[in-house]
Amino acid sequence: MTQHKRYVLTGSPGSGKTTLLQALKSEQITCFEEVFRTLFLQAKDRGVNSPFQDEPLDLSEQIIKGRVADFNSDAVSEIHIYDRGIHDAIAYLDGIQVEVPKHFIKICQSYIYDKVFILPPWEEIFANDQERIENFSETKSIHNELVNSYTTYGMPPIVVPKLSVEKRVSFIKDHL
Repeated sequence: MTQHKRYVLTGSPGSGKTTLLQALKSEQITCFEEVFRTLFLQAKDRGVNSPFQDEPLDLSEQIIKGRVADFNSDAVSEIHIYDRGIHDAIAYLDGIQVEVPKHFIKICQSYIYDKVFILPPWEEIFANDQERIENFSETKSIHNELVNSYTTYGMPPIVVPKLSVEKRVSFIKDHL
């Protein structure tokens, strides 16, 4: 089995993660999509309009399961980069002041990424969409919760500067 490195690309909503992941994909880099979007649409199909607000613990459990499955995926390439990591779920629960279940904490202690890259809030590129319910002012507190969550679990995030997509790709590749 091929050994591979695991990296997280996280950040506040609308900070450019999806665009950056698309630009990072290559033979050497496998990118995993955010599991939340699929779960969000499934919840909408069940008639739940705001899944994270209406069912924060249930949704977080499903998100964590999906991200653990991604983490445990067989090596496809030398590098796996994930659109958000397991620890994001803790940050979001902390942000809405929901008590984090002990088994979530144990999972987070058990899964550690090689590095975490965080994209800071960036108003010039921020845009809402069907799944993004936060406004720009809320992205700053989410950013802080993400930094706290990863730092708590021994993975202080590397801040990716607000640059063009090409320069962000170069920045990340320089840190892999």
